[in-house]
Amino acid sequence: MLPKICLAALLLVAVLLAGCSTGAEPTPVPELVDATAVPAVSPPEAAYPEPGYPEPPAALLSEAYPGVDILAIQQATREALPTLTPPDDPAPGRGNLMGQIERESDIRPREPLAGWTLLLAEVHRDVSGNISPIASVIEGMAPSTVTDRDGHFAFVDVEPGLYALVIRHPLNMVLARDIRTEQDVVVEIIADETVVEPLTVVTVSD
Repeated sequence: MLPKICLAALLLVAVLLAGCSTGAEPTPVPELVDATAVPAVSPPEAAYPEPGYPEPPAALLSEAYPGVDILAIQQATREALPTLTPPDDPAPGRGNLMGQIERESDIRPREPLAGWTLLLAEVHRDVSGNISPIASVIEGMAPSTVTDRDGHFAFVDVEPGLYALVIRHPLNMVLARDIRTEQDVVVEIIADETVVEPLTVVTVSD
């Protein structure tokens, strides 16, 4: 009985050894790789576009952009304005004021101040009757007029008194200062008369 058990045990060991020897081959150990010998791979250029705006179409680069001729527009606007008709005699106890105003600067030749609103600011006097350096104007209540294509203006039926000429700028109101005399334009309206003011030249932006 014992020899059979030992034989069986030896046979089982043989089978186990045979299974170990005929099983899957062991996984080979990978060789170490030198990282410095591996060439660097650059990312594709399309993945990282350069910052900035895209190039404009070739058609826009080959043709000049049609700019706006501001001077031509101003000239056409000025020519569309009517010319001043001299006013009639003032109403009794009132007076008229006529004149012409132009502008010039270092960047533009002298030209009529056409189509601009002018107002008269009342110049005040002190208790002794002397002229003070203060003038006041309330838009909507003060005498006003609009210059014609040649810069002529006319204030009609104005209360007699001393007035400063004011230019209604799109942003504010400024005193008309003659650049030739370097003095503010101050006129006196006389009852029953038409006062003609000499040519006034100012510097004022659009």
